[in-house]
Amino acid sequence: AIEIDPTFGDARRKLGETYARLGDPNNAMREYVRAADLLPDDVDVQLQAGTYLLAANRAEDAKARADAVLSRQPNNVQAQVLLGNALAGLNDLESAVTELEQAIQLDPSRAPSYANLGALELARGRRDAAEQAFKRAVTLDPKWLVGHLALGQHYWAAGKLENAKEAFLKARSLNAEDPLVNRTLALFSLATGDVAGAEQYLK
Repeated sequence: AIEIDPTFGDARRKLGETYARLGDPNNAMREYVRAADLLPDDVDVQLQAGTYLLAANRAEDAKARADAVLSRQPNNVQAQVLLGNALAGLNDLESAVTELEQAIQLDPSRAPSYANLGALELARGRRDAAEQAFKRAVTLDPKWLVGHLALGQHYWAAGKLENAKEAFLKARSLNAEDPLVNRTLALFSLATGDVAGAEQYLK
């Protein structure tokens, strides 16, 4: 389709989705960005492009996509979160936290916003505030595997090993076959001297 019409924005968006499902983030980002340029009024594709740009450490470009969405939809929570993360990528942590807090005000029930805020608070050295944010995330969504892993990583970094293990095991109870969960538990077991315990997770 795009060989026939290179400016066919919807085809480029769908090609980006296909690359994403194939686990090819570089090509997915390229097509999402092209689609976003061709479809400036499509909020979803702007956010997809911004998310991939951020993952590729192109924070300034990601910020531009978030700003474009917010100029049309000032209360778009996903755009607010993207802007906050982009600002963090630009080392403006104070502004990043402000944007995340505003996103939470817009939708207090969105667990990932709290996890993002926790990561930013941790980067600012505010461990207690980070812990409260991570705990709030898993309280809001007890079945969110990534949230429990994030809380566990926080506890691990803080030296609260029993709490970390509990959070990691909670994540595994949600999906015992998840590779990231098992890899995390294997690394945690090895780091804490439980070599025998790591074996089941490595298997």
